[in-house]
Amino acid sequence: AAPPRNPASSGTPPNAGLTPHNTRSDQLLLRALLGSSEPDLSAESIVTLTAELDGVSACVCVRNGQVIAAHSRDHDDAGLEFKKQAADLANHVRSLVPIIGIEGAETFTLGAKNRTLTFCFPGDLIVGVLHHAEPSLSLRDKIPLIARELEHALS
Repeated sequence: AAPPRNPASSGTPPNAGLTPHNTRSDQLLLRALLGSSEPDLSAESIVTLTAELDGVSACVCVRNGQVIAAHSRDHDDAGLEFKKQAADLANHVRSLVPIIGIEGAETFTLGAKNRTLTFCFPGDLIVGVLHHAEPSLSLRDKIPLIARELEHALS
């Protein structure tokens, strides 16, 4: 009987010409949620892609009271104003949590007149979104998932 062939000595690479795909779970879910094919999404690209989702006008990411990434759609005055005020708004909303007795809540959507805002608080990160109109159920589901994965990616 002939000895088993060693694949490395056959001249064919062991991976048979396949290239590895980035399978980090945070990147997989983020790419799926954001419809992106970028292999490694940064905080800035995650925020930019979130702001470009249908129904979103602007998105910010705040950590320790400072905006670490922000994006608004071009020529959107409300989005530009939101970016300027987002850190203060996010910190005020977070400070309301113990006062109104909803300590375990991770996501808040606030509506007033023609503005709807969503803030997510996964860990010490705050992700804020300004909506064009009432957010769809799909968008409401995506925002906390994106925020959690962004928190995980920045940890």
